[in-house]
Amino acid sequence: MVLSVLTAAGTVSAAPQSSLQASSPDNVQQGGTFDVTYQFTNDGDANGTAGIEFQLPDGVQIANYDPESAYDTEGAYIFGEVAPGETQSVTVTFQVADDAATGDQTVTATGTITGADSTSTVDTSVTVNSADDGTTTSTTTPSNDGGDDHRAANADGSGEAPTDGVSEVYIFPDATVYKGEEDLTFAGGLGSSLTGVAGNAEGTILSPPVPQDQSEGRYTIDGESGSDGVTVNTPRVTQLDVNNQNGKDISGGSVSEQNARNLTVAADWNFQEAEDLEITVEDSSGLEITGDVVEGSDTIKNADGEASWNLDLSDQDAGDYSITVEGTEDLDFGQASQTTSIALNTDDDIELDLGSSSVTQGSNVQYTIRGGVAGNVHHVVIDANDLRDSTSNRGATQVFRNVGDVNARGIITDDGNVYGPNEISELGSDESIDYLYAAVEIDDDTGVGVGSIDTQYLDDTSIDVDVYDAGTTPDDIVSGVSEADSTSLDVTEGEVTIDNPSDTYVVGSEVEVNGTAPSGLDSVALYARDQGDYELIPIGTISVDSDGTWSEEDVRLSEVSDIFRITGTYRLGAIDAQDARNSSGGLSPTLSTSDFNSGTSGQTSLRVTKTSLDAKFWTINGQVAQETGTIDVNGTAPGADNVLIGFIGRRGSVVTTTSSVDSDDYTFDEDDISISNLAEGEVNGFAYHIGQDDVVGDGELPENRNADVNGLTDWLRNGQGSRDGTQIWNAFESETIDDSASDDNVVQTSFRLADASSRINTVYTEGHEASGLNPIAVGETAMVKGQTNLQPDDNTITLELQNQDGDTVALTSTDEWSWDGSWSLEMPVGDDVATGNYTLEVDDGENTDTVDVQVVNASELETSTSTSTSTSTSTSTSTSTSTSTSTSTSTSTSSSTSTSTSSGSSPGFGAALALIALAGAALLALRREN
Repeated sequence: MVLSVLTAAGTVSAAPQSSLQASSPDNVQQGGTFDVTYQFTNDGDANGTAGIEFQLPDGVQIANYDPESAYDTEGAYIFGEVAPGETQSVTVTFQVADDAATGDQTVTATGTITGADSTSTVDTSVTVNSADDGTTTSTTTPSNDGGDDHRAANADGSGEAPTDGVSEVYIFPDATVYKGEEDLTFAGGLGSSLTGVAGNAEGTILSPPVPQDQSEGRYTIDGESGSDGVTVNTPRVTQLDVNNQNGKDISGGSVSEQNARNLTVAADWNFQEAEDLEITVEDSSGLEITGDVVEGSDTIKNADGEASWNLDLSDQDAGDYSITVEGTEDLDFGQASQTTSIALNTDDDIELDLGSSSVTQGSNVQYTIRGGVAGNVHHVVIDANDLRDSTSNRGATQVFRNVGDVNARGIITDDGNVYGPNEISELGSDESIDYLYAAVEIDDDTGVGVGSIDTQYLDDTSIDVDVYDAGTTPDDIVSGVSEADSTSLDVTEGEVTIDNPSDTYVVGSEVEVNGTAPSGLDSVALYARDQGDYELIPIGTISVDSDGTWSEEDVRLSEVSDIFRITGTYRLGAIDAQDARNSSGGLSPTLSTSDFNSGTSGQTSLRVTKTSLDAKFWTINGQVAQETGTIDVNGTAPGADNVLIGFIGRRGSVVTTTSSVDSDDYTFDEDDISISNLAEGEVNGFAYHIGQDDVVGDGELPENRNADVNGLTDWLRNGQGSRDGTQIWNAFESETIDDSASDDNVVQTSFRLADASSRINTVYTEGHEASGLNPIAVGETAMVKGQTNLQPDDNTITLELQNQDGDTVALTSTDEWSWDGSWSLEMPVGDDVATGNYTLEVDDGENTDTVDVQVVNASELETSTSTSTSTSTSTSTSTSTSTSTSTSTSTSTSSSTSTSTSSGSSPGFGAALALIALAGAALLALRREN
């Protein structure tokens, strides 16, 4: 028994405490079963192993535990360890013997937990009925189960269950009940409540009335899937349509008063066995008008779950109307209630509206048919005489676009035949095109028919657009039947612009040609004009985007058109490709000025210039340090694909590299070109590219080398023999820019390749600016300036102030200075630095420079006013061997007057030094006298 399994724990200050509860079972017949659910709670403050011991009456046995226990103990159920406050439960199924005594029987359950000083006992009574006494139990089947839907008007299962939503309904096993149903009574042995079997419903109790939030699923008398029970479902209106006389659903759309007489509201619902469906109609003010517009009863009972009402809105005012269908009483919430709307308008006649009455040729214009009946088809027509002369037969079939509510489009011939875009090739030679048409169906949602016209195929004139009544055939139209409505569309000639290139074009350069055009145009073609006709630029057509822009990248105009190969001023034109096509459908090789201007076109004046070159060589004050040995070169070269960059050393060594030119902005940029292998001294640098004749010099290079950049590079590197740098440079000029009929471009420079050098030029204390080396003060900032030939950013200059023992007392550094090599540093001198003689050292990583300075007290710094007059004049001239020569002259004159007075000792000089200075002055005076 339980006590043999639950061994007592040692005495502790904290202890568990048992608490047992049990559910009440239904009555049971002899031979039947009943379930009791026990809940055990540890009300103590310590863990313990818990269990239940059962005392059973005669004729009652334990049949099953749910869940099963991990311990196999006869007459008892063991939970295992239960923590303080934790609750565990078990459902016990008891089997009643066929010959068990009838009447009330008691099952006693005792809950125990190890370590507790007490137990908890629950007595559960169950009434055992005789198997043949007729008492209704969960296993009893009534004589009538409520019919096919297992619902009935009476408790014995007789009578059709009412569906008015207010009368009481008896629910029998296997019935379906719906969320929100009231006035229900479980019958047929279902008892007063049921238990969910699986899913969200598992373990959930169901009892009438059914809550609106009850979980869907199967509920049975004992929570077992095979037992008697019912199914809970969600009530839904599954469809709601408003159909016109054509059977088209126009719910959410519109209808004219004339066509609103014979409307039908159709709905499907899934809870027909539970509740009837009713309709409610309200006008735009919220007033219910159901009785005025719905023929017959507003409530429908139908076992098939389908309902329909005749709706007549023809006598109502124009406006919006709402139509709601839902259950008659309880089931009028959530998905059991659906609403739609319909707009009533006064468009009783067929009308045709255009989105715009005037458009630019090439634009799309929308049209709308109003006053039609949803599902009806109307023809919209344009006379073929309004086509442009250049429009092909296929283009004629595409005037009406295949969009919106268009069912078909194409052309109508003089004998009433119709051809669409895919059939136009079958047009007979004896047939002529009379009309362009679109067949448009009135939409059942919007109540209108919508389409669009592509005006790129139409002439720039005033065009009539006609619409015909439903049922009118192409034969009727050709025969001259009157249209239902007509409106005019003014088509004006569009404009094409060229935005790029503008003003100038450099021979050989790649450019993006772009501009604007009417957004409805498909494509444009490019033409060029010198004198006379426009000539086609053979790059094909360029598509026009939806925003009205067109572009073609990487066009080398001088290659695709001879006109742009020679310098001068010419015309670049763009024209609607439709206007440029000849009778065979291809682009015309030439267009007269008149033909070009009469089309949708645009042109711009373009000045063609020869190639040019600009380059900058980045040196430091005309020098490059041998130790770093690199140089940066950048510039612009319109019309060139690449630029040859070269350097010629004084001993005849040559370094070259090729730099690509950006096709967008014509720039080139080469960093860190290595020239460290050249000899120290003067270096000639150059940037070069071939001119518009596309050959080096006069087209010949020594030893039959190819007259291109590769051939020139090979000749520079390998064809110089024992020439020195000057000779190589002279030979280079003679083969390129100085050659006969050459149009090559060269930018030249010269600089020195020298040892790395950094030096200190000026030292003074901040606020006491002076040239040369001056004392610096304790507690102040020393200003130190100098010169270097190293490149900034890639190198660092470090400045140290050292005492006589070689100890560093101040340190600073920089990697920023100007390209003239001038550097400047600020060095704070600490208050703890002693006065005296110091060494100031600059280190650039390659070499060092030192100067001696004195550190003095701030009070010893000279306060002076000086008088000086100076005049300076300088003239400089520079000439480079290239396509350009420059000379510059500059002169400057300055004068100033100042007076200075000083007292006390001279900073940095003692009395002995002053006497030596005086003695020197006296000796100089004696020499002058002699």
